[in-house]
Amino acid sequence: MDYRGEVLDYVGDEMIVTWQERGGTVDCRPLHCFLAMRDELSRASSQFEREFGAAPQIRGSLHFGPVIVGEIGDVKRAIVFNGDVMNTAARLEELSRNVDGGFLASRAAMERFSSRPPFAVRELGRLAIRGRADGIDVVGIGAPTAA
Repeated sequence: MDYRGEVLDYVGDEMIVTWQERGGTVDCRPLHCFLAMRDELSRASSQFEREFGAAPQIRGSLHFGPVIVGEIGDVKRAIVFNGDVMNTAARLEELSRNVDGGFLASRAAMERFSSRPPFAVRELGRLAIRGRADGIDVVGIGAPTAA
């Protein structure tokens, strides 16, 4: 199964990956994509340690919703996505650094999947996030298991 999304942008050490809802809800593709990236970084961690003295850790977030798509720039054009979904995903990613497993998804996003995730997720309840007076219901994916 192909779980890849489309890389919208790189911002510093951050990568923004998107899926159209119809494709992204099939087989929990965004969750599988995150786990595949996390597993690949884990496999390469000893090489990173040898070459750079540190191994990167991955964090992520997931939220579904409509976006406003626009084109910016005259000389160097770029497609940009804006809207509440992008802000919410960014806020969840900020919070993901404080959870075991490094990944948060909104409960609303999880309810859009056409099937249940083939791995355990943890209900984390309602978290306060900047820009939302009532917070948002969130789940997390566990930390990788030792091999």
